[in-house]
Parts: sequence; structure tokens; C-alpha cells
Amino acid sequence: DIRLDGNDLGDAGCRALADGLCGMTELTSLSLFLGRNRVCKVGFMVVAEVVARFSDLRILKLDMSENRSGPDGMVALADGLRPLSSLHTLDLQLRGNGAMDSGCAALASAVKKLPG
Repeated sequence: DIRLDGNDLGDAGCRALADGLCGMTELTSLSLFLGRNRVCKVGFMVVAEVVARFSDLRILKLDMSENRSGPDGMVALADGLRPLSSLHTLDLQLRGNGAMDSGCAALASAVKKLPG
């Protein structure tokens, strides 16, 4: 587990975390807690990009609640989930991000296409 919730990381902190994770492409399980960190659309895009690289990922627990993604951040996150063809367990906590209809629709479409 990587628990960094409530640390005011912002988008720059997400970039630093992604840089540290990007070489770990053989991960099969990831639990990442980034709630209440003032992460905006850019931070969600960064997290989505790094998650999409984990082609062997079978379990993903991602809590990015109470940030500031807006619908564009949710769409980016949905794009990051689509390549995860080995994923069987997904636990997303995304409340309080202003996802709007378009963000929710993108996530629903991506999740529906996952194998699990």
C-alpha cells in the first residue's frame, strides 16, 4: 500500500510519485491512496498514464477522493484503465471530484470493458 492521503501533494507530487513507479511495470497489485491532496486534472492524467503501463496488474485499489479532477480528470483516469487487460479486482474511491456526467460516463464505459 502507498498511503499518501491528506498530504497536499498536488499535481507535482503526483508527477514525482509517477516517476518513482514508472519502472515497476511488472506489478500485479497496487493500492494507492491519494485522497485529499489537491490533485487536479493534470495529476489525474499523470496517475492514469502510469497505471496504464502496468499491463500485468490484476488488483487495483485507487482512492483519489476529495481532490479537484473535474470531468476531464475522470476521462483521463478512464483512459488509463482501458489497457489493463489482466485486471480482475478494481476498487475506485473517487467521491468529491466534480466528475459530472461526462466523467462518470467515461469511467462506466472503461470499467464495463475490463475482464473481471
